[in-house]
Amino acid sequence: MEAWKSYLGATSAITETERNQIVSAIGKFKEILALRHWVAHGRYWEFVRGIRSYPPVLVAKNVNALYDAVRKVASRGRIMAFA
Repeated sequence: MEAWKSYLGATSAITETERNQIVSAIGKFKEILALRHWVAHGRYWEFVRGIRSYPPVLVAKNVNALYDAVRKVASRGRIMAFA
């Protein structure tokens, strides 16, 4: 995720508004990534925000927003996008 953010800072193919939206999508994804790690690694620590803060609809929305953002960056920067 940090590599994508670095790339955004170095490219002129993305407008400032788009850049802010994409960085926001990355941040929201990183937040739910903590939930993924908590579930995947046996929940050996207390999850600070609480599981109710992450309904499945919100998680799906944030993942889809990240995919859309990465596709936009890839298409503008002539980077091979994923399917």
